[in-house]
Amino acid sequence: MSAQIRKSGAVAVAIAILLSGCGGGGGGGTQAVAPPVTAPTVQAPAIATQPAAQSVSAGGSATFTVTASGADLAYQWQRDGKDIAGATSASYTLDNVQSADSGARFTVVVKNGGGSATSSAAVLTVLPAAARGLAFVAGTLGGPGNLDGVDGRFVLPVRSALSPDGMLYVADDVTALAWDGSPPYGDTVLRIVNVATGDIKTINTDPLRTRGMAFDKAGTLYEATWSAVYRTAPGGKRTLFVGSASERGHVDGAGAAARFDGVGALVADAQGNVYVGDNNYLRKIAPDGGVTTVAGGAGLDAAGYHKDGAGAAASFHGITGLTIDAGGNVQAIDAMWLRLITPAGVVSTRTLRNGTDSGALTSGALGIAADKAGNVYVTDTYYGCRIRKVAPDGTMTDFAGQSSGRGGRDGNGATASFCGSVDPYYITWQTRGDDLGNLVVDAAGNLVVADSTARTIRRVTPDGDVKTVAGRAGSTLVNVDGPANSAQFVRNTIDYRQTSLPFASQSNYALAADALGNVYVGENDRIRKVTPDGNVGTLPLQASGTRDARLYLGGLAFGGNAYLTHAVESLNRVNSDGSLAPVAGVPAESVGHGENDVAVDASGNLYWIDYRTAVTSPGPYPVLKLAPGGTVTTLPGTAKALGTPDADGNLWSVKPDGTVTRLGTDGKLTVVRTVTATTGAVPLAIARDRAGNLYVAWHERPNWYSVHKITPAGADSVIAGTPGAYGVRLGAPGSLGGIDALAVGMDGNIYVMSENAVLRIGQ
Repeated sequence: MSAQIRKSGAVAVAIAILLSGCGGGGGGGTQAVAPPVTAPTVQAPAIATQPAAQSVSAGGSATFTVTASGADLAYQWQRDGKDIAGATSASYTLDNVQSADSGARFTVVVKNGGGSATSSAAVLTVLPAAARGLAFVAGTLGGPGNLDGVDGRFVLPVRSALSPDGMLYVADDVTALAWDGSPPYGDTVLRIVNVATGDIKTINTDPLRTRGMAFDKAGTLYEATWSAVYRTAPGGKRTLFVGSASERGHVDGAGAAARFDGVGALVADAQGNVYVGDNNYLRKIAPDGGVTTVAGGAGLDAAGYHKDGAGAAASFHGITGLTIDAGGNVQAIDAMWLRLITPAGVVSTRTLRNGTDSGALTSGALGIAADKAGNVYVTDTYYGCRIRKVAPDGTMTDFAGQSSGRGGRDGNGATASFCGSVDPYYITWQTRGDDLGNLVVDAAGNLVVADSTARTIRRVTPDGDVKTVAGRAGSTLVNVDGPANSAQFVRNTIDYRQTSLPFASQSNYALAADALGNVYVGENDRIRKVTPDGNVGTLPLQASGTRDARLYLGGLAFGGNAYLTHAVESLNRVNSDGSLAPVAGVPAESVGHGENDVAVDASGNLYWIDYRTAVTSPGPYPVLKLAPGGTVTTLPGTAKALGTPDADGNLWSVKPDGTVTRLGTDGKLTVVRTVTATTGAVPLAIARDRAGNLYVAWHERPNWYSVHKITPAGADSVIAGTPGAYGVRLGAPGSLGGIDALAVGMDGNIYVMSENAVLRIGQ
């Protein structure tokens, strides 16, 4: 087109506009001019939540998410500045990450008609592929169990005896792990411990309510119940030796004709005789099975005290511990007295001195042993937990352990501790006599004792050095920060100087993990943070302005920040400095008093159960949803347990019968499937990963714990836990103790709390 044509066209347009403004080519008069049309202004996008950096094990997946404000948004994800084909939604998932992906930077451009906004870069870190099975993250593994091996566990070791070849035989009270919490009393299995290596081996699973154990010099083992003594010859089978399995009484005689009324202790002398502390009598079993009464039966005096004397002229309160000293005398623990019985049956009460004061035994009635120098050792568990030494002249001194403290620490003398309890409701000032088992002495003069409440076998040298030689004690009742292997997690912490418990009820742990591999553990009134390298710290929670200084942590979730509910009936975001920021828009009284769980989905929506009608209704209750913008909606359905959210905001739960349900965002409750384990098993927790796999923690029968993985197609497999094995053992599939929490982290790893420790399950 020539310049002249372009110029003529422009003049023509100008004339047309002028004529239009004058009302056209004729007619005269004035016509209103229409205002110019202005297009609506479109607000440019604004990014509210930036994509978070991710740390993922090789073979896993990484999901990056952004939230933005604005209308008609379009998304384009980029890797290292280049568009990713098809990545056009608010989130982007990279599956099967490999080491070559480490260091990649992911951004997203959000556009609409008003403009665009580019997010900050989220860096992907790829970790080595996690090994299959259970892996240790942080904490102090230990506690009850029935595992054999050098890392084996005891349930509750109550009696022990040392064989002539130096092997320790232990009666382990397996009923302490009873499924229903109401075990039959004291049924034990027999286990052998190699004291030198710590190896544990179960040899006899026939239950026996063992009240005493002893070996004779020929290697024959004697085990006593309340009314009978059983014998096992070397390489032979256990048989009834004397007494009756069902009838009680006080009858001397041969073999099965004899009767016992309450056996409390056994000891064998050099001649092969077995002495029996039978309630208020000292009885003797000859090698041929003849039972006679050595002393006792005279009754207490008018003041209620025992009588010294010969044979039937003497009396006892109740014999619970026996030993043979270097002179062939029997020394017995009789209530709070140390009694001496000569081979002729003459009974006397030893005079004890504790410093300059007259002394007496207190509690710890099972433990007594004598060395070749004439010293007698007794256990004392009245307040602290210790072993005391009684010299031949009656002077009593502390030998090992503490007079006012408990634990499971090895060391010398008073630096060591015994009776470390894993029971948060155990009050140490209560008089207990069964925290330490009976004492035995080995050929080198070492004392060996079953530390029953710590579930360990301890050896004490003649110099007072204490060492744990078998079993593994659990966490003591304190919270300890620090490196993975020295940190300790405890649900409830007790101050032994107080007579009241700090919490009204025992709660479970809460567990959550972020995209960087940090794990957060809720422990009633605190949150612990575990970094990827296993270092444990406590967030300095600040609850200024609350009515209760303790938080009574009820729930914990992670979605950029940790969120928790607590006793002041509020929902809070935990900032990086530990300060709590109440979440706006939460209806008053809707958060339960320290009992409510909280969940966060991939879009940042918060969920919790509405407890406003808890006073008048037993539930189930409505579920509330709080969107990132502050809008609260009530889902039409109800729930007793909150469950775990998926990426679309549906809440998944598992009922006690194994029924898996999905509570949709529309309030519709759908039964997805029914999952099963062993007959009668109880589901404990549920979690869900990004791929739609469900993870269910079970307490299975006869008595073991497991984690199952259920794929979207319904395939069910055990990824952690071994049938019949109770106690944590790492590896694939490993084994577990009691499961307290289960979670799938934002990094895709599965985490479980067991034995007061954080574990990771690799697949």
